[in-house]
Amino acid sequence: MKVVSVINYKGGVGKTTITANIAAFVASKGKRVLMIDLDPQANLTFSFINNVIWEETYAENKTLKNFFQPVIRENPQKISLDSIIIPIEVDGIKMGLISSHLELISIDTDLAACLGGPNLYILNRNFLKTHNILRKGITDLRSRYDLVLIDCPPNFNTVVKNALAASDFYLVPAKMDYLSTFGIEQLNKNSEDFVKEHNQCVASVKDNTFTEISPRMLGVVPTMISIYGGEPIQNNQHFINRVKQDHYHLFPYLRENTNIHSMAPLRGVPVILSEKTNPAVVGVVEELENLSQKFMEKVGI
Repeated sequence: MKVVSVINYKGGVGKTTITANIAAFVASKGKRVLMIDLDPQANLTFSFINNVIWEETYAENKTLKNFFQPVIRENPQKISLDSIIIPIEVDGIKMGLISSHLELISIDTDLAACLGGPNLYILNRNFLKTHNILRKGITDLRSRYDLVLIDCPPNFNTVVKNALAASDFYLVPAKMDYLSTFGIEQLNKNSEDFVKEHNQCVASVKDNTFTEISPRMLGVVPTMISIYGGEPIQNNQHFINRVKQDHYHLFPYLRENTNIHSMAPLRGVPVILSEKTNPAVVGVVEELENLSQKFMEKVGI
C-alpha cells in the first residue's frame, strides 16, 4: 500500500480535482483505492456524495470527526478508520472514501492542545501520539488498499502533519504564478523540518510503538495553465521553468477549464471518466490520464 498526501499552502490550486481524478484512474486499472478528505470544506466528499444525502446518512457517524474525537478525549472506545469508510461506485469503478466534516477545524485546535507536557520526555511523547493518530489508523488498512490518497486543507496545521506522518509521498499541485510557486520551497522546508523533529522524538522516547517517518516529495503538478497555440502562455511557462530550475520533478500540466471541472462534482463523476465525445473535453481528459499514468509510475503502483 502506498500513501500519498496532496498538499499546498494555497487554496484553489486543484488539490481536490487531482485527488479525485487520480483516484478514479488508478481504480479503473483494477487497483484498490481509498480517498481521505482532510479538508473541513469537504469538497472531495461532495464531489462524490450529494450534500443532502451526506447530511442525512453520514454526517453523524461516518466522518473523520468520529475517528479523531475518541482519541483526543482518551476514550477507550476508539473507532477504526475501516468503520467510517464509505463505499463509492462511479461508472462501475469502486473506491473507498473517508468523509471530512466542518468540525475538523475544532479538531485541529483540540489536537494542538494535546502537544503540551510537564517535561521533555512527555512533550516528545505527546508530539508523537498527536501526530501519529492517522498513521496508526491507515496502517490497519494495509491489506485492504493499494493506494491511499489524502486531500489536505491549504495549511500546515496538526491535521496536515498527521497526513504527512502517514504518507510515503506528497504531491504538490500549484498554479504557475508567483504566489503558488513561491510557497513550494517553504512547504518542502517545513515538511523536512517536521520529519526531522518527529524522528528526533522517536530517538528520544525509545518506544517501539513509534517509528521514524520518511515522506518524500513526488513533484509538482502545474495546474490551471492557459494554452495558446497548443502551448502554455509565456507567463505560465516562465514559472514552469522556475520550478524546473529549482530541481523539483515536474508532472504533466493541466490546462485551465473552469466549466468542465466545475460541473464534475455536480454529476458526481470525475472528469477523467468523461466520454470523449465532446472535442472540448478530449484534451482535458487526455491531460488527466497522462498525469495519472505518470503518477502511477512514479509511486510504483
